[in-house]
Amino acid sequence: QSAVSYKVCASNVTRNSDSATLTTNSATFTGTSSSFSKIVISQLYGGGGNAGAQYTNDYIELFNRGASPVNISGWSVQYASSANNFSLKTDLTGTIQPGGYFLIQQASGGANGTLLPSPDIATGSINMSATAGKVALVTNSTLLTCGSAATPCTLASPIRDYVGFGAAASTYEGSGPSSSPSATN
Repeated sequence: QSAVSYKVCASNVTRNSDSATLTTNSATFTGTSSSFSKIVISQLYGGGGNAGAQYTNDYIELFNRGASPVNISGWSVQYASSANNFSLKTDLTGTIQPGGYFLIQQASGGANGTLLPSPDIATGSINMSATAGKVALVTNSTLLTCGSAATPCTLASPIRDYVGFGAAASTYEGSGPSSSPSATN
């Protein structure tokens, strides 16, 4: 992979009663194009098989928003309940093409709903909550040791993407958790 450089400049103006001072600082960050996340969690569903469910299985869907194929072999998707550290995972194999989706079937909470479209991985066994929890996309298969309020995760290597959903989610990426899904969405 070839190196990509980004130059960031910051300016600060300090004013007093007689004059103004402009201070400018800059820094250059360099990394390979793989340093920047192209694969993201695009959808998740934890109501699989429950009463009123749209689908029989829970699922996690990934999306490649980049311009090149990405091999995700050796990566994992990991799950934590709303208040606890990550404790369950599904190991991944395969390649996601640019603009492509990757469907990972998980466990079922019952017999309600229709079958998922043909999943890329059908061996997931995570029984996700239909109302609150956390999902992380990780660039290795080692179970994370974070996720609770006492040991929050940061969006840094090996975590590629992170979603906390439902108001009870103790940690999340951004300013707050995603809204709670329902059995029908």
